[in-house]
Order: sequence, then C-alpha cells, then structure tokens
Amino acid sequence: MTVEIVAFALMVISIVLIIGKWIRLRVPVFQRLFLPSSLLGGFFALLLGPEVIGRIITAVTGEEVMPYGIFTEGIYEVWAELQDY
Repeated sequence: MTVEIVAFALMVISIVLIIGKWIRLRVPVFQRLFLPSSLLGGFFALLLGPEVIGRIITAVTGEEVMPYGIFTEGIYEVWAELQDY
C-alpha cells in the first residue's frame, strides 16, 4: 500500500461524500427526512461498487470484468484499514 493509493482512496471517499451532500441539497425530500449526506454518499458508493454495477456488468458480459465496481482493489484495502481507526 503506497502513499499514492492511500491519498487516492481518501480523495475518492471525499468526493463520494461531497456528491452525497450535493444530492441532499438538490432533493428536498432528503432534507425533510433529515437523511445525512454520508448516508446518501454511501448509497451512491454502493451503486458504483461491486454489489450493483459490478454484478450488472458481470450479468451483461458473462465474465467478471469489474470485480470491484469502479473502485480498485487498493482502494478497498485502504478502506478496510481505515475501519480499524
């Protein structure tokens, strides 16, 4: 795990949280329901990860082209280490 991978993983998670904030500001229903931006960003990241887009691409192509969604294995390793802190 290099410094570049760690910095990129932190940058990606920051962008996901900013997108969650942007979604919350643009959709008044989310504001009325008091949904936090981090929850919306996490749902957005889930859509881009292996559970949704990874499985859709696997179902369409018949082979595992993107096993981690749009994220890389290095990003998942950094995120797994961040859970310990």
